Amino acid sequence: SSIVFSLIVPSMCHKIGFKATFFLSQLILAGCLGATLFVKNKILALLLISTFGFPWAVSNTIPFALVATIASKDQKGTFMGLLNIFI
Repeated sequence: SSIVFSLIVPSMCHKIGFKATFFLSQLILAGCLGATLFVKNKILALLLISTFGFPWAVSNTIPFALVATIASKDQKGTFMGLLNIFI
């Protein structure tokens, strides 16, 4: 499901911005994590796990896009390397 959602993330970032997209994904992640306490059957568990794909796609995309946008041309490689180490 993260592959499907990763196709949506760039258009969302252009429409509402990086910060709003990341914030929305974290709210969805919090809702999904809270909902795991109440799942009682396999169908709901499958829907919940597939919903985790959106925050996962955003968490793997937005940090690199932010570094590429914010970092200066001379330091971009350093910051990308540090981000790869810590993610």
